[in-house]
Amino acid sequence: MIDAAVARRSSFSWSGYLTVMAVGLFLAATAVRAGPKPFAVAVAILLATMLAWLVRPFIGLSLTLLFSLIGDIVTSAWWPFTKSMSSRESIMFVTTSLNISPLDLAVLVGFAALFGRYLISGSWPFRGGPLLRPLLAFTAFILVGLAYGIAKGGSTRIALIEVRPILYLPLMYVLVVSVCRTIVDFRRLLWVAIVAIVIHALLSLRYFGTLTAAEMALKEGIMEHTAALRMNLLFVVVVVVWLFPGTPKSARWLTTCAAVPVIVVYFQSGRRAAIVGLGAALVLAALTLYWRHSQKFWRLVPVAFIIVTGYTGAFWHSTSGAGFPAQALKSVVAPGSVNARDQSSDLYRTVENFDLHYTIRSSKVLGTGFGQVFYRPLPLPDISSYQFYLYVPHNSVLWIWINAGFGGFVALLYLLARTLMIGASRIRRAADGSNLLVVLVGTTFVVMFAVFAYVDISWDVHNMVLLGYALAACACAPLCEEPVAATAPFDQRVLSDV
Repeated sequence: MIDAAVARRSSFSWSGYLTVMAVGLFLAATAVRAGPKPFAVAVAILLATMLAWLVRPFIGLSLTLLFSLIGDIVTSAWWPFTKSMSSRESIMFVTTSLNISPLDLAVLVGFAALFGRYLISGSWPFRGGPLLRPLLAFTAFILVGLAYGIAKGGSTRIALIEVRPILYLPLMYVLVVSVCRTIVDFRRLLWVAIVAIVIHALLSLRYFGTLTAAEMALKEGIMEHTAALRMNLLFVVVVVVWLFPGTPKSARWLTTCAAVPVIVVYFQSGRRAAIVGLGAALVLAALTLYWRHSQKFWRLVPVAFIIVTGYTGAFWHSTSGAGFPAQALKSVVAPGSVNARDQSSDLYRTVENFDLHYTIRSSKVLGTGFGQVFYRPLPLPDISSYQFYLYVPHNSVLWIWINAGFGGFVALLYLLARTLMIGASRIRRAADGSNLLVVLVGTTFVVMFAVFAYVDISWDVHNMVLLGYALAACACAPLCEEPVAATAPFDQRVLSDV
């Protein structure tokens, strides 16, 4: 039996390596014939990620997360990992007919590698956790909306573009839960995400250096909208490591220093929705501090409230970058007092929300399906520079109802509510240090995503990859240092922690 297992393991390893090498040689040959010089770098990145999945799945998962979060469709449009190989701006452009991305290949190889380990060891490697069923229900409604929209004559191309990012959410969740067996694994993935966020900020700063003053003033299009939401993750980490005991001083100073370039880019982005989402996350962090260390709460939170109030008052009428957070808070407490540009943006969203509610009332149960434009009884200003503005509105929550029907909307709300219930329970019982850091940051990112999605476009590939990690960290990260055995009834064990 041992010899047979060794033979199966050897056979799988060799077949896996040969497959990856064959794919790599094919891509390299294509690069020599048709690709630009940076293509070789992109091929090396992809090949290293796939090989890592076969040899060390955790390293493969880490590289997949790292390379997925670096890109930005504006500031680093050339970065290839989340773009299809048919995108001409990507350094991995092959041909206009190859609609597959390096991320697709990495995820497929990841699942294949885990299944191959099952064939070798006989131990089922995939785990679900308490959020798997809500995720599958939500995904099922998304797929029904896809089929329904195309069947009604919607644009197949648009429908697939809309749905494709959402499908990464359950896939990444399953990969993270299946590969990460200890709290250390989850913590290391969190640091990988932070490194990716910092690299993205540095690339954005480099891009900003190529712009004129007039171009820099156009904050709406200076960078990808959802990039600011991902940056919030680093800010929450900085707050948590300083507020709660148990984290090394080196982690506190490293994350604080890392946040400096990210803050510069963040202020340039001008995304008010990200500031509001960050505020919601900080409220959750303050509540956690009250639950766990009430004395520290009463020492710090009132002082912080006074500082924020004074800052908001001082920059109430400011239009400078330093006053951006104050203007974001102003748009919440006094929306009629914001500047003309923000009022125009708010008016657009008000008209858009009216059109969305009209579309929902026209088909309350089934929705219109993906690939269909939403109705516009009130005409919207022309923002055709964004080619999907008739399909993808700013309100990403109502967008789910329009495309996936009432069932998809309820499934989304249940998924978010279930996540927050589990996260709140686990936050109160996690030990200080990395245990609390992982669970709290995962939960706060879900909160920030929910707030951001209500007022801005949210369902992109980068967000779904990071949200998949956040859901797994929130609900499935072990609350002790002991690893989860490969044969353990993982779903029941996690549920017993809730």
